[in-house]
Amino acid sequence: MIKFGPSGNGEAFYASGKSTSKEASEYVKNLGLNCFEYSFGRGVTLSEKTAIEIGDAFKENGVELSVHAPYFINFASVEEEKVQNSYGYLLKSLKYAKLMGANRVVFHPSTQGKLSRNEAVDLTVERLKNLAVLIDDNGYYDMLVCPETMGKVNQLGSLSEVMALCKVDERIVP
Repeated sequence: MIKFGPSGNGEAFYASGKSTSKEASEYVKNLGLNCFEYSFGRGVTLSEKTAIEIGDAFKENGVELSVHAPYFINFASVEEEKVQNSYGYLLKSLKYAKLMGANRVVFHPSTQGKLSRNEAVDLTVERLKNLAVLIDDNGYYDMLVCPETMGKVNQLGSLSEVMALCKVDERIVP
């Protein structure tokens, strides 16, 4: 079944007098929508308790949740520290997604940087193979990670690039 819903809360949400993510579940439901993407774009900053409460509100309203991992992820970085941080950002997003009752984590896979486009894609593919192992090692084998198509020239994310990434593991889906 195709599901429709917003990524985060827009101006109309706040103009309606709502202000919390828990309220977004009822707001989205009343719009006739059936999913919502919670953004960790600038990092995972909420408490585990709050994550569970948000997840409970969405479950009560029958609205499916996904989360968007931090924007800092770059699996094509030539700096090992940034790669390790990218694994950490994605794993932490998976942890909080699970607490919220979500089973999908959307992410921007990488930027090209000074590499050729093919080198960046190949490097990202190899690092997603490592990610698949880390997903299992951390008990998130029932979760999906979803590379997002991107429109910016320097970011990986054309349809063909995303499809190449999705061939790495059955849990990597667009």
